[in-house]
Amino acid sequence: MAVAKDVFKVRLFVGDNQVAESDDVKLWQSVFAAINRNEDSGTTSDSLRLNDNILSGTSQIQEPVIKFAKEIGIDVSMLQIACDPILKEPFMHLDMRCWAEWVKNVPTRGPTAVSAFALSATLLCLWFRSAGLENPTMQQCQTILSAIGLEGKNPTRSIKNCPWLQSRRGQILQLKPAEIDKAVEVAKAFCEKNSPNL
Repeated sequence: MAVAKDVFKVRLFVGDNQVAESDDVKLWQSVFAAINRNEDSGTTSDSLRLNDNILSGTSQIQEPVIKFAKEIGIDVSMLQIACDPILKEPFMHLDMRCWAEWVKNVPTRGPTAVSAFALSATLLCLWFRSAGLENPTMQQCQTILSAIGLEGKNPTRSIKNCPWLQSRRGQILQLKPAEIDKAVEVAKAFCEKNSPNL
């Protein structure tokens, strides 16, 4: 009979909202050691380096991330893993595992197809909206795809064929107000590694 091993987890909270979770034992050990080392001195360990997108020093990043997660309807930790939204360039880092599942779950052709470019544009438009940023550009969408070795082929056609996206002046992207529910469904499906219900 197999003996169950203890699972060590690190959970990061902002108030009552969980913003990250990891079951990496090395991270757990680093956090535990840092707490023990510094609990009396009140200092912060330089050796403990957590994601600065989560620990930005203020609630500036945390509140938009929580808002983004709520709009999509997922946990903040899931959002962070899937696309790691931040307030500076490149604004987002797509997770390779989520992308691999997306490719399996979403057809490349037909009425429920969503191109790589349309996906990146959807995620960025929703994130910019939650963060109170101006609308993203086509180049910004290409940048987040390039980071995982992808290229958004024929972005103009991708936007034209996507019922919830539109472009202004050929480069600025935005969501169509009447179709935001579809954009949210796509973003949620990507983060949950599911097929979008379009």
